[in-house]
Amino acid sequence: MAYLLFFTDWLIASVRLSERVEVFGPWYAFFVAHFFMYMVLAFYNFFNTRSHSHHTGRAQLNYIICGTIFTALFGGTTNIILRAFGNYSFGHVGPYFTVLMVGLFLYAMRRYEYSWDFLARFDKTSGFV
Repeated sequence: MAYLLFFTDWLIASVRLSERVEVFGPWYAFFVAHFFMYMVLAFYNFFNTRSHSHHTGRAQLNYIICGTIFTALFGGTTNIILRAFGNYSFGHVGPYFTVLMVGLFLYAMRRYEYSWDFLARFDKTSGFV
């Protein structure tokens, strides 16, 4: 996927800076499907791990799931779905949801006494970290 992204024009064929428009390549639909497939698998793993966790781990995973849902839902909408339909006006909003996700992660660490145990679970469940 990285090769397709950086060294070919299959995902993004060209960028017109004067119009602020990206011309997507023939494999952009594959990229969108790939993104959503990994999000579904990540949430499946999050909820599966959450069901087997105890009190502190479950509470931490609640914050992780909440932050990841907001980021995937709103960031994915503004940066993937709307752009696929030619609406580039909300592209700058997507990264703010990542900041929200990181904030919720930090809050979970602070709230539960810097317990880094959830990071080990996150690494195992996400599969792509």
